[in-house]
Amino acid sequence: MNKQKKYACGTAFCLALLTGFCSLPQTAFAKRNNSPFDDMLFESDEPELPDVLLRGDFNGDCSVDAADAQSVLNCYSEIIAENDPMITDAQKSAADINRDNEIGADDAQWILQYYTANTLAGQTVAWEQILNPDLPDNVLFSDGRYSGIRLTVEMINDADYRVYWLDLAKHKDYIFDGDLLELEFTVSQDAKRGVYPVTVFYADFSDYAANTDENGKLLKDMKQIQGGIYVSEKMPETAKAGSDVTLTTESLIAKPGETVKLHLRIDNNPGITAFTLCFNFDGAALHFNGCTAGSALAAAASLTADSGTTSTASAAATTGTTAKTTSQTSAVTTSTTAKAASQTSAVTTSTAAKAASKTSAVTTSTAAKTTSQI
Repeated sequence: MNKQKKYACGTAFCLALLTGFCSLPQTAFAKRNNSPFDDMLFESDEPELPDVLLRGDFNGDCSVDAADAQSVLNCYSEIIAENDPMITDAQKSAADINRDNEIGADDAQWILQYYTANTLAGQTVAWEQILNPDLPDNVLFSDGRYSGIRLTVEMINDADYRVYWLDLAKHKDYIFDGDLLELEFTVSQDAKRGVYPVTVFYADFSDYAANTDENGKLLKDMKQIQGGIYVSEKMPETAKAGSDVTLTTESLIAKPGETVKLHLRIDNNPGITAFTLCFNFDGAALHFNGCTAGSALAAAASLTADSGTTSTASAAATTGTTAKTTSQTSAVTTSTTAKAASQTSAVTTSTAAKAASKTSAVTTSTAAKTTSQI
């Protein structure tokens, strides 16, 4: 009887005593049918693992948690003690987090970090982010693979900003009409009465086939309708988009000291997977607070104001609330990471000691056996 079967039988036998499974009639039935009693218990108590397991899901319960990390560490200790860990190909693949065809303590540590980030801290972190913690914050992942760049805002200078986005997760174009971006501005308290344009001075769109408006294949005839903020001024009627692809900057009325949200809208969109937009404004009269995905883009690309937009460090146009939230998130993440590192260190140390003990025991046993034979 192999080791795995022996352990399984022992577990099953204990369960049998509790549930009444181990009764004389059932034992007699097994003997009459030439079916070893321990084989019956093994087959009923240990369902076979699927041929394919999720990355990190070593025990096959469709979740990645601390139990998987501990099991991988136990498996590693068996390997370094030169014992057969008795695992399936699917388990070996699930445990090999960095895909180096080996199972090590670092694989268990990454599993614990993944569990800590995604379950305990409530974040959404891909395996690539666990393996490569230095990746920039605006990298977008889908199914654990790089798929693009989150909606990102960066400052060019005091009143010029760039917004860019790339998402290849769908492997096709995003086709939608409606609000593309939402820009938030606060009008200065001493802003004089007048019109303050918000001007898109550069727009580059691309589809999944990598055609862009610059080479004449996409949005070749894109038209722009410019707009802005009217401070204590009567606003003219906004022009309407026709049948051409049109990018419209909304116009709205505001008062000094008021915070408003101005929308950039796209109509007759043929399908995009990426864009770069640059805009400017009067920095003396308007303060730019930030940019989020418009409702149409957010719905099409599953973006939210929280997870879809990333402001770079150079873009100082973030609100106090955003800064506070970022600080709190950073503190929680740091605390959680420290906790995970502590847990991992403790488990790793325990496993290393266990593995060393086993290795020592094997060596001692071998030496004693050799001496005895001599």
